[in-house]
Amino acid sequence: MRLCVLWLTFHLGFITGKSLATKAIITVGGNDPGKECIFPFKYEDKMYFQCIIKNNNNIPWCATTSDYAKDQKWGNCAIIGSPTTGGNSNGAPCQFPFTYQNKQYYYCTTYNEGSKLPWCATVSNYDKDPKWGYCPTSGIVTEGGNDPGKHCVFPFYYGKELYFQCTTNDHDHLWCATTSDYDTDGKWGNCPESVGGNDPGKHCVFPFYYEDQLHLKCTTKNNNHIPWCATTSDFAKDKKWGNCPFSGSPTTGGNSNGAPCQFPFIYQNKQYYYCTTENEGSKLPWCATVSNYDKDPKWGYCPTSEINNTTCIVTEGGNDPGKQCVFPFYYGKELYFQCTTKDHNNLWCATTSDFNTDRKWGNCPDSDHTLHQKQSN
Repeated sequence: MRLCVLWLTFHLGFITGKSLATKAIITVGGNDPGKECIFPFKYEDKMYFQCIIKNNNNIPWCATTSDYAKDQKWGNCAIIGSPTTGGNSNGAPCQFPFTYQNKQYYYCTTYNEGSKLPWCATVSNYDKDPKWGYCPTSGIVTEGGNDPGKHCVFPFYYGKELYFQCTTNDHDHLWCATTSDYDTDGKWGNCPESVGGNDPGKHCVFPFYYEDQLHLKCTTKNNNHIPWCATTSDFAKDKKWGNCPFSGSPTTGGNSNGAPCQFPFIYQNKQYYYCTTENEGSKLPWCATVSNYDKDPKWGYCPTSEINNTTCIVTEGGNDPGKQCVFPFYYGKELYFQCTTKDHNNLWCATTSDFNTDRKWGNCPDSDHTLHQKQSN
């Protein structure tokens, strides 16, 4: 089974002094627009070597002189968002800030979008060149409220404030808006808590920094393809994180009438983040469609080895020919998400989720399936 998890990352084009020497950052907005950022600069008794979001509504900014305390000169830093889908830009990334109807936007918006999906311009001025696309969503799926099952949209306006994470403002539970403007649309839902990680039960904090990137959404980076988030705004400093609950593909069979997989789910007191063939006589991958199968045994069969939702890999040879590859699968202490040549001369895959236990495998017929593997934790 292949789970497609969208993620949103703002790439800050200023990571080291070396990179700054080759590409200057020109400010937009602030009180000194059109000037180059000066690094390092001093702000509140600390030296900064890259744009920061401190005290600026989570918008990256920089000083345009080396001593902000003395000169008070600054501007916002232009940032590039993630690749878009749909629209008319062929996947080009968001451009922030962008101008739309004579207003500058530093974030994706649902304004004037009939389906209320967040979108952005892929050029600096939409009014002059109407290029646009849809933005990936937040990865946090709401529970309850008046718009359950939808993704939180960050940031969103509530009252006169801009929120970058779930909030308890005027509610008993953490909640978020499911459009960029709650004041206009009134759509919201409760936010689920993080699971696993080293700070379970806490709520994701957006945006957060990780490896010099600013994340406004759960990311799968360096976490075995499992979406995760920081539970503080500075992961580099605090190292606090948890996994994000997410839904998989619709199931077949079982007793859930096609309900989607729920990850993670608990089965026999163990958490599963992927489909499994554990205790399934036919060795077909399955999942729970609830968070705790032990308390509520709802389940269904998962799609098998779909690649980009179009091609299933049917094995040739091996000891289980004619079966579909099951991804991910365990081999040794590693978790594999595609065919591998590990300890074989040809690309191969397991036909159950645990080769170590079941020893079922076959060769992959298409050598174009590249290898992606992660060390399991």
